[in-house]
Amino acid sequence: MTARNSDARSLQDQYRDLAEYGRRNEGVWRAGTLRDGLPVYVLALAPALAAKITQPEGFLNALAHGASHKLSGVSRPISWGRTEDGGFHCAYVRDADPAPLAPSVKPAAEVAVAGSYLARALAGVHRAGMVHGAVSTGRILRAANGGLQLGAFGLYPALVAGGVDRRDAAMLLSDEAYVSPEGRAGAPLDARSDVYSLGATMYELVIGKPPFGGRTTSYVMASVLSGDDEASAGANAQESSHVIDAVLRAIERAPEDRWPSAAAFATALEAGATSGGGAEVEDGRSLRAIFKEVWFPDRRSRE
Repeated sequence: MTARNSDARSLQDQYRDLAEYGRRNEGVWRAGTLRDGLPVYVLALAPALAAKITQPEGFLNALAHGASHKLSGVSRPISWGRTEDGGFHCAYVRDADPAPLAPSVKPAAEVAVAGSYLARALAGVHRAGMVHGAVSTGRILRAANGGLQLGAFGLYPALVAGGVDRRDAAMLLSDEAYVSPEGRAGAPLDARSDVYSLGATMYELVIGKPPFGGRTTSYVMASVLSGDDEASAGANAQESSHVIDAVLRAIERAPEDRWPSAAAFATALEAGATSGGGAEVEDGRSLRAIFKEVWFPDRRSRE
């Protein structure tokens, strides 16, 4: 069930038991419930961002469009509207933990398992004729079912439809490390742009820092493969060179040089996971096996 709150009311009038848990560039996130008791995460757009929305109906209609697609591995908006102070809000079902990824290098084969899962989720977004536009390490959530979710789905197209500059929207929801070159230039994003962002995210999980482009990226990856970088995954990456190759292709500067689709990227990562001795991708089951004490901190209840 989705709902549009057309009347401008305070958040407290539209949601119950609100409790702030984080602030990001786009605004303040709170945990709460809908009036019918459904647990949700509520985003109140930052005033500076709300002021940039010159086409409110476009913003709200785009969120409604995103909500109409129930996609596996994607957290979608379920409620949205205006607030009495002239702001905007939207809410997502609270079926994932927003705790961030643990800051550590992950084995390449495990990254391939998680990456292929997320790439399949993106493929579903693209089949629906949409782009995510905000893929980064900070948008990876641990779902209640043991799998993963990509958070903030629907926000990028909604901001753009609301009149926010495409580059500003992309950079605000992510940052330069994850935004594709065409996104940084202010060009429209497409499926290959999401492939780039996911590739940059996977790169950071393997290396421990985001890609910087050009020779720097190639040099760092070469160091990992040769085992010269003591802080890197070393042997793990040596055993998973197919994963590294798949990631490097995903972050090619020119869109036509990347994987042509998220599904193709997923297939390449799955091949890398199995060739490196990693577990096969089986919905959320393999993900649950690799997440324990490595990928996420101890789960903290948000109920």
